[in-house]
Amino acid sequence: MRNYDIILEIPKEQLRKLAETKVLRPTIELELKIYKHYNDLCLQMGRMQARLETADTFCTSEETIKRVIKRLN
Repeated sequence: MRNYDIILEIPKEQLRKLAETKVLRPTIELELKIYKHYNDLCLQMGRMQARLETADTFCTSEETIKRVIKRLN
C-alpha cells in the first residue's frame, strides 16, 4: 500500500488538523493533488514526460515533483 492510499483514508477535516499541528506537512493537500495529477498523466505518457507536464501545471520544478512522488509512493 502506498503512502498516498493511507493518507487518502484520513478524513479531510482530520487531515487539515494534522497539517495545522505540523504532524503532517502543511502542503499535504497540494502534494496529494500533484501526485494524483502525475499518476493520471502516467497512464497517457511516460513517467518523465508526466513529471515535466505536472511541473508545468503546478508551476514548480521537476525536482519538487520528484520529491513529492518519492514521499507518497
